[in-house]
Amino acid sequence: MELFIDTTLAEGGVIVLSFRGQAGSEYLDRFKERLESVIQDPSKKYLFLFKDLSYINSLALGAFAASIKKIIKGGGSAAMAELSTSVREIFSMTRLEKALNIYNSKEDALKALNVSS
Repeated sequence: MELFIDTTLAEGGVIVLSFRGQAGSEYLDRFKERLESVIQDPSKKYLFLFKDLSYINSLALGAFAASIKKIIKGGGSAAMAELSTSVREIFSMTRLEKALNIYNSKEDALKALNVSS
């Protein structure tokens, strides 16, 4: 299954990235390029939605973690929401869920991001 990443702008200037498909090795370059192109200003607020992402491998997870680190280092903020069951399990196994702001719903994540501004 192919990887799609849709980008929208939400209330409060939050940049929302919605992932769909699978983030496996065959789409790793596209995954990295898309993250880099969207996160050009790490001082902004970003919301990552994973509801429709059925799989993420360790290399893509590493690229994602590097993007989050770039945002935090740049003074921005990031949140994740609507993780699919399989992606939530991977975040749990790697203990990333303890280091990241993960919310059950898009609405909760947007509230948290807009309060932190």
